[in-house]
Amino acid sequence: MDRYGLNYGAIDLILTPEGKYYFLELNAAGEFFWLDKLCDGAISRQLAAVLTGSAERRRSLIS
Repeated sequence: MDRYGLNYGAIDLILTPEGKYYFLELNAAGEFFWLDKLCDGAISRQLAAVLTGSAERRRSLIS
């Protein structure tokens, strides 16, 4: 996420029967509301802060 300057990203992983994790993708527009409910809206509040300019926006490290 630092490399691409993302403030949020949903990571898709799979877990094999042998207990190994494999990365599939990073989705910059992935669903998070199910998780946001578990942390009393903290994700939504932080995203809103970025969008309204009250929190610093990350910048891409890729030129």
